Amino acid sequence: MKVQDVVVYVSDDCKECEKVLSWLKEQDVPYIEKNTTQNRSYMRELQCKNVYGTPAIYVDNQRILGFQRNRLMDALGLTGVGNYY
Repeated sequence: MKVQDVVVYVSDDCKECEKVLSWLKEQDVPYIEKNTTQNRSYMRELQCKNVYGTPAIYVDNQRILGFQRNRLMDALGLTGVGNYY
């Protein structure tokens, strides 16, 4: 896996956000977490990108909305590694 910039926008009480963060940790993928509930400027960042919900994941400049495991694996170069479940 090549090193990439991974930014994850999350919010409090978001089950899908928890799943994304847990999965990234299981895959040993380093990421920057931006909590839109705790820091409103992160929500404004998302709104400037026409995104209004979480989780929103950016792998380099590729946007993935929601927990889409297969798209994340492809974006991270993990295809064929680990479990698809």
